[in-house]
Amino acid sequence: MRDRIIVEYFQGLRPPEGARAELLRGTIVIAPSSGAIHDGNVSAVVNQLPRTCWSGVTSQGVDMLEGISFPVPDVVVAERAARVEPGAPMPSRRW
Repeated sequence: MRDRIIVEYFQGLRPPEGARAELLRGTIVIAPSSGAIHDGNVSAVVNQLPRTCWSGVTSQGVDMLEGISFPVPDVVVAERAARVEPGAPMPSRRW
């Protein structure tokens, strides 16, 4: 019951401009958006990916395997063939 209430509250949350909200193991975390230096570092990492088999996706939520979490990492590295429905989190799996 508590988890459902937290998820519903989180889904209706609208963080202030310049901030992002994530739900991490049942805790809502509000943090400032990244800046130009950070974005450049993320781009440098993504540019090193072999594009034939991997893609780097930014601002993509990830579906966690355990606990109630809706993280939005700076970049998600995924197999090029991975498809995600618009607005849906990127599925995760154990390797």
